[in-house]
Amino acid sequence: LPKGITDAQPAVGANIYLMNENDEMLMYSKANDQGLFEFVNMKAKPYWIYPEIIGVTAEKIRVDLTGENPNATGIHITVIEDVASGINPELDFGSTNYKIYPNPVSDVLIVQTSFSGKSTPEIQLFSAQGQLIKTYHLDFCTVGSLHLDVTDVMPGTYVLKIFNGQTAYSRLIVVIR
Repeated sequence: LPKGITDAQPAVGANIYLMNENDEMLMYSKANDQGLFEFVNMKAKPYWIYPEIIGVTAEKIRVDLTGENPNATGIHITVIEDVASGINPELDFGSTNYKIYPNPVSDVLIVQTSFSGKSTPEIQLFSAQGQLIKTYHLDFCTVGSLHLDVTDVMPGTYVLKIFNGQTAYSRLIVVIR
């Protein structure tokens, strides 16, 4: 644990995505009950690790594997009072907040919003290959929850993009059955 932090907890059950430099998902893992995860048989090159913790907005972590350094160990993703280190628990677009759950999702994805601005947010669902799958529009006065039906979406990993006219936010979503 970082010096001075005594109440940190491992990111148990976090979804961990291994991405290439083009933001394409290569592998998926789930942190175990000790917060540990592993990707094996990796080639020597740069990778990005994207931790996903429900209710927490995450940033990618760069990992460089080389011939001299073929293993990356000691990557710690810690949650302190429901905030992953270096990561904000809520998305803030000025006066707009979004929470997205459950993830993984099997039928209905909930986008909870307290939007109070004057633009019309747009939600888009993209495949891992960048293909637009669906587009959803919010009324400018929407407050509450938007329920996105994903029962017609094939199981897999997708990127959910929310654009409020000024700022875009993306989150990896896993659809399961």
